[in-house]
Parts: sequence; C-alpha cells; structure tokens
Amino acid sequence: MFTGVPRKPAESTARPPYNRRMSRRADAAWVKELALAAGFSRAGIATLAASTTGKAYARWIGEGGHAGMEYLSRHAELRQDPRTLLPAARSVLCVALDYAPQADRLETGSPSDFWPGVARYARGQDYHDSMRERLGKVKVAIETEVPGVEARICVDTAPILEREWAARAGLGAVGKNTNLLHPDA
Repeated sequence: MFTGVPRKPAESTARPPYNRRMSRRADAAWVKELALAAGFSRAGIATLAASTTGKAYARWIGEGGHAGMEYLSRHAELRQDPRTLLPAARSVLCVALDYAPQADRLETGSPSDFWPGVARYARGQDYHDSMRERLGKVKVAIETEVPGVEARICVDTAPILEREWAARAGLGAVGKNTNLLHPDA
C-alpha cells in the first residue's frame, strides 16, 4: 500500500493531530502496528524511489523470460518507478501474510496432510481478497487519522516489483529462486 503526504492537518482524539514534524520513526511504528492488528504476519515500510531492479526486469522481459505471460510485460514503464502510480507517494507499506490454513500447518507428508501435491498458497481463501480486505482496514485507519492522505492498495496485481519493495522494507531477502525468503516463514 502506498501512502502520500496529507493535504491538510488532521484533528483526532485517538492520536495527536498529524504534524509534519512528528517523528517519522513513530509514524512508521504506528502504521506497522495497524498492519499487524489487521492480521498480517509481518509489516515493514520503505521509502519510495526508482526501482533498482527495473532494468534487470526489462531485460528479462526482452529475453522472453516471462514465457508468454503477457500481463508481466504490460505497463513496463510503471514498474520502473512506483511513484508513477501515485505521484504523492513517499513510502510503501509492505506486509506478509501466512497463507497456509491453520489445519494445514502440519508437516507435509504426515498422515494429516489432506492436501498432498497442492501448493500451500492455493489451499485456502484467495490471498488477493484476504490481503485487500485487511489492507482496506489499514487504509481507512490511516485516512481517519490523517485526512487528505492519498493511499493506494496494491496486491500483487499492480505493476510494481513487489519483491524489491518487500526486501527494502525488511520483510526478507530475495533468494536465488527469486522468491522473498524470511527465516520465520
């Protein structure tokens, strides 16, 4: 989810009125708390800038690495700098959600593994819907406390290089397999 600079100060009893001189660290901690309270496993914030992996992505597309999945080649220019999606954006909130259903957290191959051969992300509710709903709650809370703020919810269907931003936000590291890896996941 991208967040931008508010257009006007807020008045609220739940939190001191928004003040540009507030501690960026305190604001970041508050937003991460909102995300965790919404049910995300991890949350981090990164300052937006031009992508450092955009050129490699464009080269990969040019070489046909996307194997005909044309949606990956659409909006290539937007992937170079996420600020093109929301020009007022200054930071991005990145979140992680453990998507394996509780009943499915047993060792794969155990007698209770009733989903053999099916990837864990495909076993439960569509994560796009679940994440969008939870991010919506975070967005409403931010907009309530900081009226005039601009925000956009992006689940991995928006033209951004989400792994790069998640790594910058401290949610893990991009492995040789190109997946975002976290030791607790």
